[in-house]
Amino acid sequence: MKRNFTLLLLIIGLGFSISNFAQAQTNTQTTSVSPVEYVRVQVSPFLLRKNYTAYLNFGRADGTSDHIKDASGNKIEFSAPTGVLNYLGTQGWEFVAYIPDDDGKLSDRIFLMCRSVQSPN
Repeated sequence: MKRNFTLLLLIIGLGFSISNFAQAQTNTQTTSVSPVEYVRVQVSPFLLRKNYTAYLNFGRADGTSDHIKDASGNKIEFSAPTGVLNYLGTQGWEFVAYIPDDDGKLSDRIFLMCRSVQSPN
């Protein structure tokens, strides 16, 4: 009786290990990762108006930032910081993170956003 019980447990255990091995073999798929670019978005309020402007920092070596501009080259003003996020969302950017001000003072709002870059073929 002990021999039959041990044999039964061995067969059941072997069956589970074979099914797990088969699943592990089928789940090893390679996925292609498309390159992404990141931008640091600094949203600043105007001093005398209740509008906001945004600077885009792509991490260039010279440290320069660009304003968000319309087709004619004029700075775009937004009524709220969320307007900046909505506008960039229509341009293909996705929200990644909000970078808080650790000092607790009211200052510019900083967001991190990314988008997929089409690789040249």
